[in-house]
Amino acid sequence: MTESITDPMDLEASVSTVIKETSRAASCAIPKILEAVKISEVLKSIQEDIKLIKENQLKTNENIES
Repeated sequence: MTESITDPMDLEASVSTVIKETSRAASCAIPKILEAVKISEVLKSIQEDIKLIKENQLKTNENIES
């Protein structure tokens, strides 16, 4: 069973602790999220480059065959 907090001081302390822990977790998570976004953007750019290379290769092959 969970205990209910009836004392306003206990409630304030609990809320304060939750806010601190949430802030701490966010400060650790945000840089990781930003890093993941950057990696995602780099991978997308690489995929676009590969697509262009393949298209150019096909055009080159078509020109050679002509």
